[in-house]
Amino acid sequence: STSNGGGGRTPLLDGDDLDSGVVNDGDVPSSTNTAPAAERREYTLLQALTTVDLYLLFGAYFCSIGAGVTLLNNIGEMVVSLGEWGDREVVQPDEIDRSAIAFLVTLFALANTLSRLSAGFIGDKFAHRMDRINLLLFALALMFSASLYFSLAPRVAPHYYIGVLLAGYAYGTAFAVVVTLGLAWGVKAFGGIVGLLGLGPALGSQCLSTLLAGGVNDFMAQKRAIIVGETRFCVGVECYRYTLFATTGVCAIGFM
Repeated sequence: STSNGGGGRTPLLDGDDLDSGVVNDGDVPSSTNTAPAAERREYTLLQALTTVDLYLLFGAYFCSIGAGVTLLNNIGEMVVSLGEWGDREVVQPDEIDRSAIAFLVTLFALANTLSRLSAGFIGDKFAHRMDRINLLLFALALMFSASLYFSLAPRVAPHYYIGVLLAGYAYGTAFAVVVTLGLAWGVKAFGGIVGLLGLGPALGSQCLSTLLAGGVNDFMAQKRAIIVGETRFCVGVECYRYTLFATTGVCAIGFM
């Protein structure tokens, strides 16, 4: 059987190999048993909560997925805000380019799916050449690039295609990698640890998408807005630019 984890140890930073053959009390080896099981330390959920790495990983997950959800949840409103509405205050629903919005969402979903598959493959293929944590840092760098691109892109919806692809790929990569990184604390409390890490995206969505993006959008809508049906939309690049600058900064903090 494996030994229990110590109080202040940092599994990720101390270089524990996620493919080093996890063996639990039932002596069931992992699929890649390349190192003695004694090198793997098993943590309870309470012990994992005393490690720095859990909070670092939670923060990175919060930043990457939170920024991605902010883009995904507001992509339709962003397209509407970039429309050439002149001085009009009321716009008919059939005047909204819903095909452009649907195409952007489809691109995001496609990149998200492909990234989950490729992240898993790359993580397995090069497990002995690089740490899986590098894939999460890669996802954060991509999400940083996507948020920055969106904040500076011209006021034309087609320019969003690049940003959506970057954001979708980063989003899926982060989701795929964090689950495997949960093995750094062993398998004894793996479900609880992954479940706890899963609160990061939920909290990120609430803070960045609902509170930040929603608050900034409502504030800017006081200056210029249109009515579509019964819904009020903010108009202008300022509606989301400051939010995107903020998510760019959040991703930079997460990367550090």
